Formats: sequence, structure tokens, C-alpha cells
Amino acid sequence: MRGNGVRGRSYGALVETRVKYEYIGDDAAAAVAVLSELCDLANVLEHHVAAVLPDRDTWTITVTGDLVATSNAIEGRHSEGRYTIERGAGQVGARMIEHHDGTFSMVISTAAILETRHELTTADEVIGHALRSAAHLARHEAGHAALALRGEDSSKYQDSVNVTGAERMWRRHLAAHMDDYRIEAMTRRDAPSPLSQVDHLEDAIGHLRAELNASCASWRQDIQAARDRTMIAANSLLRVVAYLAAELGTGGNVARRPAEACVGWDQYLEASWDAWSLTFARLSAADEPMPLDEIAVVLNDLCWLTIAWLRSIGVDYGMDDGQGEYIYWRQDSY
Repeated sequence: MRGNGVRGRSYGALVETRVKYEYIGDDAAAAVAVLSELCDLANVLEHHVAAVLPDRDTWTITVTGDLVATSNAIEGRHSEGRYTIERGAGQVGARMIEHHDGTFSMVISTAAILETRHELTTADEVIGHALRSAAHLARHEAGHAALALRGEDSSKYQDSVNVTGAERMWRRHLAAHMDDYRIEAMTRRDAPSPLSQVDHLEDAIGHLRAELNASCASWRQDIQAARDRTMIAANSLLRVVAYLAAELGTGGNVARRPAEACVGWDQYLEASWDAWSLTFARLSAADEPMPLDEIAVVLNDLCWLTIAWLRSIGVDYGMDDGQGEYIYWRQDSY
């Protein structure tokens, strides 16, 4: 079978592979075997991590059919603190685990490597898509490690904001999205994902709409639970917003929009998209150092923007003068 320019690409001989495979189920075994044995998947993964983290002694890669089990084993998690992969309308496909000795474990799910959103008609298309997904996932997780090594990851600046009240409640979530934005701004140059965030956006908006309606119907019985489901769904959508902003980029000082607006775009994002896109665009890519105080200023602005955005879609969330938390759903239905 003739290759398509991605399959079988060589990055030079490896002295020792730092990739292992585990929990590969029957549903993925054949595909992983082709990628590993015929397409040198390990070489592809190692190349893209090493491009960001040249010291190969500081990291390993695990390709797994069970991201939860692998994560729990690496981190020594027990039943009461097991890792979860559900994130709103989506799931985690890969992660970076930082160890106390300064090394990193990259864990990549076979489901994420093999995921497609559109029909692929030939074997070469399927293989090429999977290798591009693997390359992107590897470089993205390496980006998290690079930010950590430079002291620029979210944990280093998330508490440096000058906001208070409800805005401050969002700082850690938004800082994590900022890290992802910076990493995606880097990966789009050398290892862009074959999956567009546009394909995830409608699901994330639909999930938020459903949770808003559920919160409206249930807040009298348990307002804390209603608040949580609204905020979790809103945060899940904002994660997609960060990824999409990085994917689309900007043209000068002009925000780029998807070619076609998905269901819910006009109601939930159109009015605020310029602000989201241009604020994220003030961040440098993950391989370009940025002073922490400059990063914190962007985080400040995103905290304010989040509360204003929630208000614009019919959710008033804040703190009263006594620093008591409040939330109101201003619409009967969403």
C-alpha cells in the first residue's frame, strides 16, 4: 500500500525507545499493531516530545487503552481518589504527569489517537490521521512539561491576580485554559491536530444549554448542586473556546471565526468572541518565554470577561458585600 507522506516517516534511529504500550484492548489492537510495527508510532511520538524536551532521560511515554488505570498506577492513586477522564461533553485524551524528581510521564489514550469525526475512506487516510493525532498529542503534553520547567505553568501565576470575589473564583480554571492556549498556539505550527475544535464546539454548547435548563429546574431543591452543574458546564465550554481561539488565531488585531456558525454560536459566543480571541492572543506560544506578571494581567482580564460573559447568557454569578456567594438564572429556559 503506497504511503501518503505521513505514514512511515523516519526521524532517525532511536538508541532506546521510551514508549511502552499497555491495556490495549481487542477493539484497538489491530490498529495499534499497524501503527507500531509498520508506521513506527514510537518514533513519531518520541520525535515530537524530544522536539520540545530534548533531554530524553527526563520523560517516558505510555500509550494506553485505559487512561484511568494507567494514570492511577503512575500516580499511586487509590479507589477514593481515582483519576477521572470526563470533562463536560468530552473526555481527556492525554495527560502529562510531573514527578517530584523533575521527570515527566506522558500518557496518551489509544482512543484519542484513533478518534475521527469525519469519514475516512482509505486505509492511508486512517493511518495518516492517527499519526497526526499521535504527533499532536505528544507535542501538546510535552508543552505542559516545558511550561513547568520554565516556571510558567498555571500553578506559578494563578494566584497572582488582582481580582476578588466571583472573578477570583475562576482564576485556576482559566489559568489552565491559558496553558492549553499557549501549547496549542505552539503545536499548530509543527503538529496541528487533524481534529478541529469546531467539531467539539456544538457539543459543548449543547451540554451547557442542557445543564442551564437542569439548573433552572432544580435550584430550589439544591442550589449548590445547581450552581456546580452550571459552572462545570460553562468551564467545559471555555476550555473549547481556548483551544478554538488557538486553532483559528487572529489576523492582526481581528478575531477569526469558524467558517460556519454551529448551533448555539449566536446565542452563546458571537457577542463575546472578539474579546475571547483577542485576549487569549496576548499570550505567547508555549515555546516563547513570557514574564509571569504579563501572563497574570491576561488572567485578570479573562476573569472579568468570564463573569461578564455569564451575565450575557443569562447567569448572574457573584459575591455580595458580605462576600456571600450568589447565583441567579435570569431566563426561564435556555
